[in-house]
Order: sequence, then structure tokens, then C-alpha cells
Amino acid sequence: MPSISAAKMKIARAHRHGIIGMKIMGEGKFTDPADREKSIRFAMQSGLPDAIVIGFKSPAEIDEAILNMNKALAEL
Repeated sequence: MPSISAAKMKIARAHRHGIIGMKIMGEGKFTDPADREKSIRFAMQSGLPDAIVIGFKSPAEIDEAILNMNKALAEL
């Protein structure tokens, strides 16, 4: 399924539809920690998703995601 553009998400939000961000880590293809941080920063700071879903392979990945989310939210 193709990804949806930010413009289309804004239209959906204007029509009071909920937005769930899925596969925001590039379906596991973002192997560089900087890419994962950038992805989370976009999702957290864009104000578009109501929720996000992230799959993890290890507790270390969970810890990294929480750290990145907290950093992104602190910058708001």
C-alpha cells in the first residue's frame, strides 16, 4: 500500500478522521539510528498522527524509540 502524503492527511484531519502512523521506521529498513530519529521527529512534530505503531525486535529498540520520542516532543 502506498504511503499517504501530508497534504492528504491534513484533509483527513479536517474531516475529523483519525490518523494512525504505521511503519514509520521504514518497515525496518532504517538501519541508521539518525534515520530512525528523523522519522520519529517528523511523526511527533507534524501534529498529523493521532497514534503511531512501531514494531520492535529487541528491548534496546524500544529504549531508543522512547528516547527519540521524548527528544522530539521536548522540542515542540
